[in-house]
Amino acid sequence: MLAEGEVPEGPDPEEPDTAESQTSEGPPAARTRAVPPIISDPSDPSRLLGEIVQRETERNALIPRSPINDLSEATTRLSNGLYNDTGVRLGLNINHASQDLSVALPNQPTGGSTTDLDFILSWDVVNRGTPTVGKIYAHLEGRWDYGTRGPQNLGFQSLGSAIGTANAFSGYEPTFLLRNLYWQQGSSEAGWFYRIGRITTDAILGTSKYLSPVTTFLSNASTGFFANAYPDTGYGVVAGAWITDRLGVMALASDAYGNRFTDGDLSRMTFYTAGEIAFKQWPLTENAGYSKITIWNNPGGLPINAMTGRSGWGMSVKLEQELTTDGRLIGIGRWSKSLGGSAAIWDEQASAHLVYNNPRLLRILKDDAIGVGFNWLKVNEETRDEYDIEVFYRFPLFQNLDVTLAYQYDIQPANAVTPILKRSIIDDGSAFTLRLRTTF
Repeated sequence: MLAEGEVPEGPDPEEPDTAESQTSEGPPAARTRAVPPIISDPSDPSRLLGEIVQRETERNALIPRSPINDLSEATTRLSNGLYNDTGVRLGLNINHASQDLSVALPNQPTGGSTTDLDFILSWDVVNRGTPTVGKIYAHLEGRWDYGTRGPQNLGFQSLGSAIGTANAFSGYEPTFLLRNLYWQQGSSEAGWFYRIGRITTDAILGTSKYLSPVTTFLSNASTGFFANAYPDTGYGVVAGAWITDRLGVMALASDAYGNRFTDGDLSRMTFYTAGEIAFKQWPLTENAGYSKITIWNNPGGLPINAMTGRSGWGMSVKLEQELTTDGRLIGIGRWSKSLGGSAAIWDEQASAHLVYNNPRLLRILKDDAIGVGFNWLKVNEETRDEYDIEVFYRFPLFQNLDVTLAYQYDIQPANAVTPILKRSIIDDGSAFTLRLRTTF
């Protein structure tokens, strides 16, 4: 069974299900097979670490010689040597976003920047080099703002947008925290996998490698299902199995009082639960992504992340389809609704996205991507519907530095109204974003 993104033609290839990968120097470095392709969010630790390994072999860039080429090659040699000797793989991912708004609410800033740093460690503990490999993942994340406000909060607080303008680009206090720490075993080759420990639910359910604030679109509505009452990072378990190479199932339970800044509260024995069906309806290449249907239930918990703290249930649907026989043009339609109560911060959302891989806009480039998306959002009955149009172009400026130019046009920001008179202060606004990304 093939994992999503096994060849470097997609925008951000994930860790392939192959045993070895030849690096530019030194002996072949063993690749693990422990990454379940149903989980396809590029920010998920297993996905992110696999992508870092993949990017080490990519050589296409607008400027062939990077000022940090020597450092990158040295870290690659050290990483491969450490993995070959011990089974430990290390990776570093750095994302930066600077954003400016065309308009803002009174006395609110119109610009800001945030840097996000992810340090990933995996350790192959048992059955190394086999489909049933068992390994430990650790993920340390740091975020810090420059100036008054980061891009994510610019959208929420300065523009009054519920859709948001830069998911995940806001500072932490404290700056660094342990975001994920879990044991994972199994693979697509084995036909099963499970994960147990400190997990991040919204990087697991309903995901797509083409919808991520660090690689493609930026808004919360484009990159998250927040009409699904996700708990925050906390202790939980997820398990999945492949029925055929085009059909899989997954189940998840996570602490409804999870909190990325603390250990949550397992003593309450209150769990968010979800089941997901993943399927490939008309795959045109071996690397076709999964469409997904998710049913969830939340009995109530900590009002954080996508949760209000109230009980309820709902469902999400993501349909992903290759539109050309070479797999370069991808269409994605999504819908999600909180059905049984107001457990989620949004009542309903829908979106449509197109991503074109390797459009060759600059002729000499590969590994670039362009995308366009449309979002609709209903927060609740008391707010107006909000709409958003997004476009981006991402390309490798240097071998190990991706640059993204992005534009968003937000229509009827749901929260840009006077609280008493309910009159609109902002009817529309634009967000211009420069995003940088490098990995080691």
